[in-house]
Amino acid sequence: MRFSVLTLKVVLLSVVASVIAGFSVFSLTRIGWFVFGLPEDVTAAAYIREHYPIHFVRPEWVTGADQLDILIFWTVAEIKARVTVMLVLWILFVSFFVWQHYKRRRHHNAEVKSLILS
Repeated sequence: MRFSVLTLKVVLLSVVASVIAGFSVFSLTRIGWFVFGLPEDVTAAAYIREHYPIHFVRPEWVTGADQLDILIFWTVAEIKARVTVMLVLWILFVSFFVWQHYKRRRHHNAEVKSLILS
């Protein structure tokens, strides 16, 4: 069985993107705050800024009935944002690889055709 370089690139990119997306999702799921709740003197926004300094969704953008609701809704929104970014990047890279493959293939076919005709 022979695989093309394009197939290998797409499979490798898919595996890497899946690992990164999985890590980014599982890094947000801390069981402690969900089971035990937040301390009374800590707001959800302060907890998010302290434990997740790099995030796509600002805590101020999320509303909820209490601080635990805000934290849960923020986690869901952040997971959706991270997965969306990974999906967009994956589509861009796959599109680039396919474009590059067909560009090379067309160039190679033109060379073969010119050799045959000459």
